[in-house]
Amino acid sequence: AEIYNANRSIIYGSNMVIRNSHIHESYADGIKPNSGGDIKIENSYIHHIGKGTGSHADGFQIISSGNNYTFIGNNFDMPCCYMEPGYKGSTIIITTIKDGGSGPKSIIFDGNWINGGNWALQTGGTPNRVVNNIFGKDCNFGLMNGNPVEWTNNIWEDTGELITLTEANSGANSGGDKYCIGG
Repeated sequence: AEIYNANRSIIYGSNMVIRNSHIHESYADGIKPNSGGDIKIENSYIHHIGKGTGSHADGFQIISSGNNYTFIGNNFDMPCCYMEPGYKGSTIIITTIKDGGSGPKSIIFDGNWINGGNWALQTGGTPNRVVNNIFGKDCNFGLMNGNPVEWTNNIWEDTGELITLTEANSGANSGGDKYCIGG
């Protein structure tokens, strides 16, 4: 399904599977789940989020605790805010807990193509697995702001070289990642 041109978050809900979707041209966040149930996104393409003046849009913004999130085989292409004229995208996947909870139970990123964001993945203290992904370099601060339980077989798109967790987190301590365009 193609979903586009929304004035608010394109998809807002809980306990869902989003599959084979093309999500783009939103003025706000792409997907913003609320509390309750697990969320799975697979084989979807999310890009060009935050097309309005003053937007601060995330591809997927987690604002509640207690869920399991799985991202498999997706294409996230959201060059950071100043790289794509007319768009104010912020982070591809972000965990911003607003209910005072402990955050999601788990987040799994497996086999995705991930390019862009101020941070590509900003997951805080959530236990997560980041495996078998391909990363582009159109990010601002870095690939990962958080410490995944597992980080394996993630590579750079342009060189095919493995990315170490130290490289992925390098922007977290310096305010910019030497591996990303904005660093």
